[in-house]
Amino acid sequence: MGNDFYHKLGAAFLFAAAAIYTVERLGNKMTGLQPETPEFFANVFVPVFCLIGVIIFVFGFPSGRR
Repeated sequence: MGNDFYHKLGAAFLFAAAAIYTVERLGNKMTGLQPETPEFFANVFVPVFCLIGVIIFVFGFPSGRR
């Protein structure tokens, strides 16, 4: 697996976390049931996907050892 694969996979996880968070906020705004906006840690998938995405993205960078 090349470094490009890790960068794409990490970016996909970060995009998924952002999409979930955005849909959650839009749904809250459209229905107006809850007066407060959802927090970042309210949905367990958002921080987990962010963490996985950052780890995979950083893992794709080459190490200094040759």
